[in-house]
Amino acid sequence: MYLIIHLGTILVSLLIKTFQMTNLDTIKNQTSSLIEIFSLFQTEECAKKYLEKIRWGDTLLCPRCHSRKVNKIKKQKPMPYFCNHCRKYFSVRTETIMEESKISLRKWMIALYLFKNTPKGIASTRLGEYLGIQQRSAWFLLHRIREATKQPMNPLSGTVEVDETYIGGKRVNMSKYRRMQLYHLGRGSAGKIPVVGALNRETNQVIAKVVEHTDKETLHEFIDENTTPHSVVYTDEARCYHGLNREHEWICHSRRQFVDGKVHTNSIESFWARVKRTYKGTHHWMSKKHLQRYVDELVWKHNIRGKDPIEQIGLIIKNVPFSNRFLPILVSP
Repeated sequence: MYLIIHLGTILVSLLIKTFQMTNLDTIKNQTSSLIEIFSLFQTEECAKKYLEKIRWGDTLLCPRCHSRKVNKIKKQKPMPYFCNHCRKYFSVRTETIMEESKISLRKWMIALYLFKNTPKGIASTRLGEYLGIQQRSAWFLLHRIREATKQPMNPLSGTVEVDETYIGGKRVNMSKYRRMQLYHLGRGSAGKIPVVGALNRETNQVIAKVVEHTDKETLHEFIDENTTPHSVVYTDEARCYHGLNREHEWICHSRRQFVDGKVHTNSIESFWARVKRTYKGTHHWMSKKHLQRYVDELVWKHNIRGKDPIEQIGLIIKNVPFSNRFLPILVSP
């Protein structure tokens, strides 16, 4: 009787492992929906197996020294693996955005999916409700993910559209005290945070950066750093763009001229429209301290459109080694 029960237990465990490995092997061939995400990560062990496969494949490596001299710890305490080279314990969370986080791996995977599949972002209050965690935990989780989406990019070549926008609320919606503070600064963009961006028409890749000012020196420096010398730059008629050391053409918006043959900035302005909808419709307010992270999130989502959500999650996980040690201190606004 005991032999039959023992054999049955072994058979069930083999079936579960086979099911899990089948899921892992077919992840890349699926167009992942929310239902499929829940089925792929039914348990914490499924999420752990997926992350280990994404990070290490078939060869287990120490994330600190990249040594293969690794032992598995049976009781998995304090961590499941031990490196004989650097003499330190580690897990699949080590040197990632999930390091030292008490949130389960399963919730992290669902959060990554929701982060990717919300083009205009997701509020920390809503994510906290979805995952059953506090708003401040969801806020910190989202900022870790945003920090991981920051990718170094090569200068844009070919035809490049450059434009700037301003992030901030309307005066009519501000308190009387805040309106009086901004009164002496003037109207329009005064008191708002400037962001400058460039878009490559051939690859549809975007680069955007929060800046202090939109003067000639700042914009020329941004264009020199993010475009190749032989690129063709299209802008509006603002004087701060005059004198570029690139082939330069502009469109005159003040005369209600928006397209002149190939000359226009409509593509980069479409990206700014998405940024504004994210500001107004999702977050309602972004502090200057963290605005660059929100911009990096939207740039990343724009630049990897068309890829499967699971593949995009893998891109975040496989990002350059990332740890809390390299993350600037996050203080909730």
